[in-house]
Amino acid sequence: MLEQLLLQLRRSGLVEARRGRYGGYRLGRPAREIPVAAVLVAVAGGGGVGVGVPAAAPIGLLERDPDALAAPEPQAVAEERVLAALERRLQRALERELRDLSLEELLYDLRSWQESLSNEGGLLLG
Repeated sequence: MLEQLLLQLRRSGLVEARRGRYGGYRLGRPAREIPVAAVLVAVAGGGGVGVGVPAAAPIGLLERDPDALAAPEPQAVAEERVLAALERRLQRALERELRDLSLEELLYDLRSWQESLSNEGGLLLG
C-alpha cells in the first residue's frame, strides 16, 4: 500500500526516488511549493500536478429523507435547493483551501499542535 502511494506521488513529480546505500524517497521540490491538493490528486489517481482537486465526499449538511422527496412540498424543494447551493459553496471553499495550503504549512500546523501538548505548552514559532 505504501509503495503504491509513493509510486503515485513519484509519477506526479511530487517525490523523487534514489537507489543505493543512501537511497529512498524525498520531495521533488520544496514543501512550500507543494499544495496539499496536488498530493490528494496524485493519490486519488487523478493525474499530474495542476489538475483540479478531486471531488470530496458530499458534505451532507442535512440527512435527506427519500420519502419526503417523492412528493416534495414547495418548502422542502426550497430547502433542498438552498442546502445544495450551500454545499456547492462549501465544496469550492474547501478546494480553494486545499490548493492554497502547502505541505510546509501543514507540517508547521502539526508541529505547533504537538508542541502545545508538551509539558511546556508553548507554540512553535519557527
